[in-house]
Formats: sequence, structure tokens, C-alpha cells
Amino acid sequence: MLLQHQSPGYKQRIRATIRELIKLHFDRNETVFGVVDEVHDHLAGIAFVSDIELKMDLSDQFMWRLKMFLTTGYECTKGFIQYLTEVQQAIPSKHHRMVNLIGVHPDYQRLGLGRMLMDSIHEYCAKDENSIGIFLDTGNRRYSDFYKSMGYKVFKTVKVGEIEEAVFHKPCEKHKNSVM
Repeated sequence: MLLQHQSPGYKQRIRATIRELIKLHFDRNETVFGVVDEVHDHLAGIAFVSDIELKMDLSDQFMWRLKMFLTTGYECTKGFIQYLTEVQQAIPSKHHRMVNLIGVHPDYQRLGLGRMLMDSIHEYCAKDENSIGIFLDTGNRRYSDFYKSMGYKVFKTVKVGEIEEAVFHKPCEKHKNSVM
């Protein structure tokens, strides 16, 4: 697997990878959507949306590569950069937005919060004059049906080693009939 799930330290490698992606996201002042449980003062769900350049910016940054190398090792860093490159190459260079990360705390799953976050992203895209659609990618087949139920279609599949990622796309409403 991409971050060597069978090897000790897998969870640390996942956390390090996500931490660096989130840090770059905030450094670039990209958009974040969140759902808060105000009663318990908890962040229940979060989604990170960016322009399509963010993932490539991540893999091009020396400090990110160094931190990845130190926390995940050479093979994992190399595999993750290959994955980022393959996904980026699958996406057209037109103006789109990318859902980089989305997550709902386990205590709040199956309550519609993921759909609420995605609906907010769709509304954001509809108001964004520079975006004609949204891309996201996942290798987790459990999420494919969820994205398809929201109107996403598999744009391409990308194979990196043993990993097969589905790159999904949904045009913004104003560009529904646009051809890429």
C-alpha cells in the first residue's frame, strides 16, 4: 500500500501525511468547511477545498518532502509523490476545485454531516466564477457510492503500485453541460 499499512508506524505515517497537507492548506489560505457540535463544543466534521494546484505544490515543496522522508521514510515519500503526480495528471488543467480531505468524527457519522459538508462545497463552487467543477479522489470503495449519490462520476482511475484511485468529478451547476 501507499504508506505501507503492514509495517509498524503506519498510523504515524498517516498522521504525518495529513498534518503536512493541512499545514500547506492553511499556509495557502485555502477554503475550509466545518461542522461544530455546539452543545459539546466538538468539531464534528471538516472538509478542505483548494484549487487544483495544492497537491502538486505539496509534492514540490522541499520542506514537505524532508518532513515526509523523516516521518514516513524514502519509499513512502516516493510512493506518495507518485500518487499525487498521477492524480494531478488525470485532472484537466481547467479551473476546478479539489476536495483534498473530508472527514467526520466517528461519533457523528451516519447523521448526514458528510452530505452537509459536500453540499456546502457545491454551493461554494456555484458562486466561484473561476471554477467549473469539483474533483476528488479516493481509493476507498466505501465512499464511491456516497460520491455517486451526490452526482459525481468517475472521471478516471489511477493505478499507483497496488493502489487504484478513482478520480471523481462533478461540474458546477452553471457548467453542467460543459465538455472538458
